[in-house]
Amino acid sequence: MGKFNAFFVNPFDDLRITDLRLKNFTDDHIQKMTAANTGTRFTAFIAATQTALGAFVLTLIGEESHVAARKSRTENVTTILNQFKKLVRTKEPVIRVAFENQPTIITEFFPNGLTEYSNATVGNVGILMERLIGVITARAAALPTGFVTQFSDIKTQFTTARTEQQDEKGHVSNVKAISSAERTNLVKQLYKNLINIAVICISNPAEGAGMFDESLLYGRHGKKVVAPPPAQ
Repeated sequence: MGKFNAFFVNPFDDLRITDLRLKNFTDDHIQKMTAANTGTRFTAFIAATQTALGAFVLTLIGEESHVAARKSRTENVTTILNQFKKLVRTKEPVIRVAFENQPTIITEFFPNGLTEYSNATVGNVGILMERLIGVITARAAALPTGFVTQFSDIKTQFTTARTEQQDEKGHVSNVKAISSAERTNLVKQLYKNLINIAVICISNPAEGAGMFDESLLYGRHGKKVVAPPPAQ
């Protein structure tokens, strides 16, 4: 009974097979079926496999596009974060001059010192921006013209960039889910091909086996290759 169980395990349903290897294998498989398609014995399998592969490839393209966009959005958020830190550093002396000999007021701007702003992260900088802008607005009369606007503008830029980054993360997650579903469809179709071609070529198993180049799935010498971890 153990030997029979092997026929009910889909060998293509293996996460160690990377998406690119699966695509290349399927391209090659379709070409081999087409070349051996005497009469119309493989026509239905060719058409179904082309459809499944096409849908899978489209999701991969979409996933790559959104991953690239997410990276760009993240870089933009980081850039604005660094611009805010630089703005605080450059304006800190101006604030100290404006409120010279008034340490209590200066503490309103920097309750935990300048280091708190220098060590700001994407996660907490929004709160720091709001707090600092609130103090600057309240003390605007003693500060140079446009002081509030400079900080308000960079807060707006950060909020917009952060929202775009979060939205893109959501898009990536959605596309990955769709990509996974299309991969499952393709893997099932390849398994159907394997079973059916084995039956069609039952009198010539070498011919049937020749349509499935395992080296394209697992690399040289048929060794399985572990897929790299997904990008964070």
